[in-house]
Amino acid sequence: QRVPMHLVEEAVYLIVSGIMLSVLAYALYGESDPALADLSLFSLHLWFPFVYIFIFIGYDSAAALTRSGILYGLSVAVSIPAMVTPSESRLHGFSTLGLTVISMGSIIAVLFFLTRMKDQLRRSELAADRMKLLADTDPLTEILNRRGMKALMEQEIRRAAQEGTPLSLIIFDLDNFKAINDAYGHDVGDDVLITVAGLIKPHLRATDCFARWGGEEFAILVPGAPLDRTHLLADRLRTILQEHDSNAGWKLSASFGVSTYIEHDTMTTLAKRADVALFRAKRDGKNRTEIGQAFEPAVAAAS
Repeated sequence: QRVPMHLVEEAVYLIVSGIMLSVLAYALYGESDPALADLSLFSLHLWFPFVYIFIFIGYDSAAALTRSGILYGLSVAVSIPAMVTPSESRLHGFSTLGLTVISMGSIIAVLFFLTRMKDQLRRSELAADRMKLLADTDPLTEILNRRGMKALMEQEIRRAAQEGTPLSLIIFDLDNFKAINDAYGHDVGDDVLITVAGLIKPHLRATDCFARWGGEEFAILVPGAPLDRTHLLADRLRTILQEHDSNAGWKLSASFGVSTYIEHDTMTTLAKRADVALFRAKRDGKNRTEIGQAFEPAVAAAS
């Protein structure tokens, strides 16, 4: 059984602090040779700042301040008699130990200030990430919205142009969705959209980008997939929707349009070919999967 990390941190803190304080006490009061005492004190003065740094790395700012304060307070308590007692050592007395105490306190204050700044910056970054996620996510289906998908499409199109890798796009639209809304109400319509997202997501790769394109229309960006493979994926997803039993009386079906990146494509031209294929699937009977052809004229999609 593994020892919890916080227990390991506490053990290291206690051991290191105990060693540092023991060496400090021995150098001040136990070592008879002033030269050796000075050498030990000089080494401790170098190592104490690193100990405080490690404490602030290992703990959050409040816990680090508490533990650093305990170590600092004990080291000051151990040093006070040597500050006021005459000694042959050049590192005894207030002129050296007192300045060391002041400098160590300053180091702790600076470390605490820096860690608080780091914590505030991290909280700001998390808040910004959260806001971006909300801005790019459809609140109903909890998948990407059109804005989020467009940003990813631009990135993937640039990559496809630079690296020559395939990139395909699926756009599908639910058939007769208005009739479901009219017959069952908009709450059921919302449930249908949530159901569609839940049915599709498990069949996509982690690298695929799935978005609510608008209304009852969805889009899937498929990096690294050529047209034939993407067409098979789209038709499999169409079958999954068709075979879903809602247990509520409504039936699902969708029409799919598929396009693939060709040289000099933009986000607009790639999506337009998929839209044209989607229109053709609607026009020719719905619940179909069609492929967008290069240089095909654009037409308005049917509902």
